[in-house]
Amino acid sequence: MFSSGSLNHDKIKFFSTPPLSYLFKLMDFWSPAVADVTRRLGTRLTFLMTVLRFLILKNSLNPRFNKVSKPKYSLKMMFLAFVISSLMSLFYWGRFEIVEDIIWIPPIE
Repeated sequence: MFSSGSLNHDKIKFFSTPPLSYLFKLMDFWSPAVADVTRRLGTRLTFLMTVLRFLILKNSLNPRFNKVSKPKYSLKMMFLAFVISSLMSLFYWGRFEIVEDIIWIPPIE
């Protein structure tokens, strides 16, 4: 492989692998985004659950706060937390730009 300190290119095989398919590129782009949204959303939903539990317990006899203890209200709050978390992740992922890579040509043997 080496002869007198110089590199002999005739005996080295260069491996050329084709690029990933479009589906794998999409999954490679979206999987960290989904992981980021769920990581942020988990923290927000935990905080939201404790705030709602506190409001329900504190105002359990107050008729103005009866809507807080309904399941429909909690679904609205979870959706709102999801939208806020997705927007924050969108600002993070929006700073990337998609550029075209070089065209891959299979090696000629």
